[in-house]
Amino acid sequence: MAEMNHPSESRQAVDVFLDAIADAIVDRLERRQGARRRLLDMERTVDYLGMSEDTIIRLVSDGKLTPVRVDRRLRFDIRELDNLIEASKKGH
Repeated sequence: MAEMNHPSESRQAVDVFLDAIADAIVDRLERRQGARRRLLDMERTVDYLGMSEDTIIRLVSDGKLTPVRVDRRLRFDIRELDNLIEASKKGH
């Protein structure tokens, strides 16, 4: 391990380490929160499927994806999104 001669180098190393830990905690909390969330809004659906909003709207129009309306906003059941992914793997 490299020797640190200056206190500011030690402090920088500690800061980098603490930032890495904080990022890991944030990532883990987001995954846990996402795992509990059954209905996703459009933005999260776009991220989850890796598709554009236009493509998702087209899937809704084609009857391949059924939105859930909550307070006049579209939400998508994550289980249905998973089924869509599985069906596309099988070529359906």
